[in-house]
Amino acid sequence: DAISGILRYNNFSLIMNPDRRLAYFVAANVNGSVDFRLKRPDADWVVDRRISELDQLNDAFYEGTLLDRGHLARREELEWGENKFDATRRANGTFVHTNAAPQFWKFNRQQQDKDQKLLLWQGLEQYVLEQTSRHENFKIQVFSGPVFDEFDEPFRGVKIPRAFWKVIAAV
Repeated sequence: DAISGILRYNNFSLIMNPDRRLAYFVAANVNGSVDFRLKRPDADWVVDRRISELDQLNDAFYEGTLLDRGHLARREELEWGENKFDATRRANGTFVHTNAAPQFWKFNRQQQDKDQKLLLWQGLEQYVLEQTSRHENFKIQVFSGPVFDEFDEPFRGVKIPRAFWKVIAAV
């Protein structure tokens, strides 16, 4: 599949932008009715060996910065399956460099402001997850990715996106 440009994982897929060394977008299947809500692992991010390591942003890129590896296919959204083992395998499979985009730490992590209003990327992702887990047999498809702009500033040889998008499809 890497030859066709599509990298398929366990319930998510993505297409890479080789110039940016980031995914154009990720598409994930989410099933809130069989959600396990697992503890976040101390997982190491890994290289996808189907494409060149030079075409992925690795650990060295993020070291000593205020940039997070922002999951494009969110780990928590993939914590589902027929059993806990399946859910763990699916969720841990998101820790691949191709599924990450550099995001300023506050944009990536902050969930709520002082008035408990949802904020930024993390707040949006948490809202989506809460909606899927509230409805039995509720399945959604989540598409997300960076906005590539010609005015993005380069950092360590890579133009860093300043904006991200997310589309949620549900019946």
